[in-house]
Amino acid sequence: MRSIFIIISLIFITSCDDGNFEAPTFNFENSSVQNCGNLILYKTNESEALLLELNENNTNDIFFKTEQDHKEYTLTDKIFYRTYDTAVPTDFFCSAIPPSTPKLNKEWLGSGKLIVDNTITENDDGSFTYVAVFTIENMVLINSSGNSIVYDTYNFGGKTGTFN
Repeated sequence: MRSIFIIISLIFITSCDDGNFEAPTFNFENSSVQNCGNLILYKTNESEALLLELNENNTNDIFFKTEQDHKEYTLTDKIFYRTYDTAVPTDFFCSAIPPSTPKLNKEWLGSGKLIVDNTITENDDGSFTYVAVFTIENMVLINSSGNSIVYDTYNFGGKTGTFN
């Protein structure tokens, strides 16, 4: 009887999924928000990247040149967390034809709501400075195995710039 118990226990131990999976690190605290194209916002840290794709007409950078107070953008399947085999170059996501390296290792696809707070101040020389702060609410990321990670609130970061 004891040997049957041991055999059954071994079957369960070796065949059960204990739920462990490699979770994203989201170590972007020292990374600044970048943008390109029809409003791709992204942050990189060595060989990982977090990208947001907005469905906005960003002609003449109007996204950053318009004051916004808690403006909401729905990001349905428009959040991407990716890991690569080597460090991601700064111009990688804005290339007309993406380079062949680095190679994509893993990808998590997500949804959520982007909250934008953008303030604009006029400078003494007549130029303007914007400070945009990005927060993602209810961010859900899912990998190809169906594992998911949920963030109620994720501070994506901010972007500062000037324009005339």
